[in-house]
Amino acid sequence: MLSGRRLCGLAALTAALLLSACANSREPIVDIVTVEGSVVVRGNEPFAEYVLETAERNLYVLRFPEMDAPSTPAVLTVTGRLYAADWDGRPFAHIDVQEMENRRDGLAP
Repeated sequence: MLSGRRLCGLAALTAALLLSACANSREPIVDIVTVEGSVVVRGNEPFAEYVLETAERNLYVLRFPEMDAPSTPAVLTVTGRLYAADWDGRPFAHIDVQEMENRRDGLAP
């Protein structure tokens, strides 16, 4: 029969193995979204940002890490990684743009 000390050690080892297996098998959660809306530059330099506003009046600060930023104003459909960050001292939804499609130049139909 196992002593109490060995039994506790075996239980701790089993728990550690199970927890490490569970932790390593998880994929990180990444929210990829596609949104369409009017894009303009808002704010004053050096704090100006590209902001997309949807028809539902949702606002997203756009980042273009791997491509050139569009000329504005524009109506775009963008796909990218959604995350929360501050802009102008307030929390805002941000999108790291991975794909971008220009729906039409300017805001007028």
